[in-house]
Amino acid sequence: MHGDDGGRVVDVRRLGPALRRHPAIANLAVVSVVASAARWTGEDVSLLLMDPEAPPWELWRHASSALFHGDILHLLFNLYWLLVFGFIVEEAFGAARTLALTALLALGSGAWQYGLSGPGIGLSGVGYGYFGLLWVLDRTDRRFRGLMEPSFVRLFVGWFFFCIVVTWLDIWHIGNVAHGSGAVMGGVLGWAVSRELPRVRARLAAGGTVVILAAGLSAATLGRPWLHRFNNEGQLAERRAYTAWLKGDFHSSALWYGEAARMRPDDVDPALGLGLALGRLGRHEEAAKAFERALEIDPENEKARRALEGARRASGR
Repeated sequence: MHGDDGGRVVDVRRLGPALRRHPAIANLAVVSVVASAARWTGEDVSLLLMDPEAPPWELWRHASSALFHGDILHLLFNLYWLLVFGFIVEEAFGAARTLALTALLALGSGAWQYGLSGPGIGLSGVGYGYFGLLWVLDRTDRRFRGLMEPSFVRLFVGWFFFCIVVTWLDIWHIGNVAHGSGAVMGGVLGWAVSRELPRVRARLAAGGTVVILAAGLSAATLGRPWLHRFNNEGQLAERRAYTAWLKGDFHSSALWYGEAARMRPDDVDPALGLGLALGRLGRHEEAAKAFERALEIDPENEKARRALEGARRASGR
């Protein structure tokens, strides 16, 4: 993949000048690094992360969750593709439109991920959105002709299915819904902004983007209880919570236990797990409420009773 100057878009020797020429992508990368580091060091960033207990009108969480990453490899991988594709997007559309496009892709892919699966983090939904956008523009707009080399297309398609397989095997927990929805939304946006398509078709594509976004937000809010009523997502959420606990990622563990507790409100285990994870985060009053809920479900549960006493002491209640 090549830039307008005939060189590779991401060249370490030219990275500094490239970042200065593309302030939107440069600032987005910096914010993502700072946000991820803050989360890793235990800073309270809960207002920017998707939380099952958050009011449904806090829609910004679906977009801002994309700024955070699970570990350094996750961050570096997503930043690389942000630079590869983002430089091209900003070169073509300018800083303001690039930021708006990125926010739209983050919001849409994050909402679909949460609505159909569960909370997710990372810029991969945006990366797949850029991929879908540029893949369509490569085929519909002469400004981008020849941009997407076949090797890049094979890589992204192959990685998409690889991620589905490792998630199914419970090896990694990957936001596959964010990948797919981001790519679809980016592709439709590509039709909307292409200069060489008939105006009617471009307008239909723009309308399609709005429909996809609205459907994702509906799935993440009003439709979510119905979507999860008849599946086993509660068990999957609890497994992910336990995996995060074993890794010492108590924030993610609390999110997934909270998710499982909402899906299985009459099961004591998710409520108990939620209280334990919240306790590790120092959120003792919230932990006490989770243990109280566990005792409502199973009044004879001694583990929940002892944990509740400890949470009350820690919170001064």
